[in-house]
Amino acid sequence: ADASLATDAAEDAASAWERAFALSPMRLDAGVNAGAAWVQAGRLDKAEACLRHVLRAAPDYAPAHRNMAALLVDTGRAEAARDHAALAAKSLSGDPALLNTQGNIAYALGEWDSARIAYRSALTANPEFGEALGNLVTLELALGDLDAAEAACIAAARLAPNDPRHRWQLALLRLNQGRVQDAWPLYEAGFACGQRRPDRKFQAPRWIGEKLPDGDGPLLIWREQGLGDELRFASLYPEAIRAAEGPIAIACDARLVTLFERSFPEAEIVPESAIDTIIPARHAPAGALPGLFRPTLDSFAAQPRGFLAPDPARVADWKGWLGGLGATRVVGVNWTSMLGGAGRDPALSRLADMAPLFAVQGVAFVSLAYADVAGEMEAARAG
Repeated sequence: ADASLATDAAEDAASAWERAFALSPMRLDAGVNAGAAWVQAGRLDKAEACLRHVLRAAPDYAPAHRNMAALLVDTGRAEAARDHAALAAKSLSGDPALLNTQGNIAYALGEWDSARIAYRSALTANPEFGEALGNLVTLELALGDLDAAEAACIAAARLAPNDPRHRWQLALLRLNQGRVQDAWPLYEAGFACGQRRPDRKFQAPRWIGEKLPDGDGPLLIWREQGLGDELRFASLYPEAIRAAEGPIAIACDARLVTLFERSFPEAEIVPESAIDTIIPARHAPAGALPGLFRPTLDSFAAQPRGFLAPDPARVADWKGWLGGLGATRVVGVNWTSMLGGAGRDPALSRLADMAPLFAVQGVAFVSLAYADVAGEMEAARAG
């Protein structure tokens, strides 16, 4: 409810600023403010339209270029964002927000040193710029410099102790350090900062691993984050089913329904779109299960080697097809994700970068990507 109220207020503010800009077209700041409010409301399409309107009226207006650069890099258009950032820098070269955006652009393009310099410059201009500190944490984590990431993370948490993003990043840091017992309590902050989605609310209490009372149930386990995360967390479903000792319902991506029905016959499997048909006595997001069943590094010894049950008929079909490739080895490759964007893209591979791998003799490579990669594959073959 609080989130919807905040969104409603942002939309009201955006509409008011838009009206102010329409009534006084020379009030360029009103148009920029409208764009910022639409971003806050999650309406990036409207934000971009506002900023383009301002730039048509005043092509050199630096604040509009700065905000447009931030919006474009956040929506995966880093090269276009760089052009707008360069125009903004003509009169806002020391602006902390612009420096932070320039760091995001460099990060999205894999220019690590430039990203670090930009974030640190933003912090020099404004030592209390929590967003730049958080972005620096993300960068150092991506580069594997855990000491630098920890220093930035602690500084960010001191600056804004109630900001869930910093708790989430500290969770990721602790996981990277193998301190899983410290990580899982912080991992919950992922919902509040938008990294764990969707953030579902239920009247039923959260399940904490206890046996369900006799006659009670069901326990509803619901998917979160991307398909890969869902499959990873599903490795813990058998343990959750055994611990609950009662009726279980699992809400999953629609593509996984039949697979999960074979793999977890003790549970009722429903597609995520039908989650409202389940009235749970307890519930648990899938990403909460590691904290219950993998509280220490030693506990990962219980991780199953296999937990999914494929369709025997399809296994036979695929064996025949793969055997017909005439290769000594067949290797499946996935290099992308449906959850892209400036914060995730640098962690993904590029098909063109894998050319040396594909040159290995006697190996047939099969695409396992479920995103639309036809154009990228065609370009890779042509190159």
